[in-house]
Amino acid sequence: MEFVNRSLANPINVATPQGFSQTGAIVSTTQVPEPLTIYKFQLNGRSSLNAKLDGLSGDVNIALIQDKDLNTKIDVGEVLQVSQNSGVIGDFISRSKLDPGTYYLGISLGGEILRGPIVTILD
Repeated sequence: MEFVNRSLANPINVATPQGFSQTGAIVSTTQVPEPLTIYKFQLNGRSSLNAKLDGLSGDVNIALIQDKDLNTKIDVGEVLQVSQNSGVIGDFISRSKLDPGTYYLGISLGGEILRGPIVTILD
């Protein structure tokens, strides 16, 4: 699934405590997925991000997005990183030195999730 030109309206908010690492699943196990699920999180200081999708029974893609023009739409140049491994191979994003601001994880699902995504935010 392409991420560009998709809406960022009505994302699922994820709390991101600052000053220490946070690791946790943001999608419950065996959830029947939507074609595209958007998670929104805020960084108040320079941080690193690791996001992993694994234990899959279908094809899943993940993208790190920043809505630079604040139009709640994913425009060209706003997808900072994407992982699109085919089939049930896990997807992983690792990004260091993210500036403070609002970011999104876009997850397009082609099958049922058995585990994940796991997100770690470091600063």
